[in-house]
Amino acid sequence: MQFIEPVRRQIRRPITLLSDRILIHRANPVAKWLAKHLTVVVEPFPPHALQLNPVDNVWSYIKYDRLPNYTPRDLSELRERITAELSRLQKRPDLLKAFFEHTGLSLGPNYRKQRRSH
Repeated sequence: MQFIEPVRRQIRRPITLLSDRILIHRANPVAKWLAKHLTVVVEPFPPHALQLNPVDNVWSYIKYDRLPNYTPRDLSELRERITAELSRLQKRPDLLKAFFEHTGLSLGPNYRKQRRSH
């Protein structure tokens, strides 16, 4: 829960996580963490609905647009490169919004108002 814990501390409000149902997201450490943090609710994506998951768009972008034909020497090099690509994406909110918008899902009424004012 290295990712969500800092987010949870910063937001300090109820959080809804969308889950893609892969086994690691249902593992015992995750279940225990969620049991302790009742303000974090997990909602699963429907089965076989990859097009609804904006994270899949991120991975596709990294794999096919940023690292096509990339062949690392080892797992450590691959991890380092992917981490660098994810850090690069943090500086591209326009791309992150596009990945989300590609799903057709809404971020809610406040998001729509923000988009109109930009």
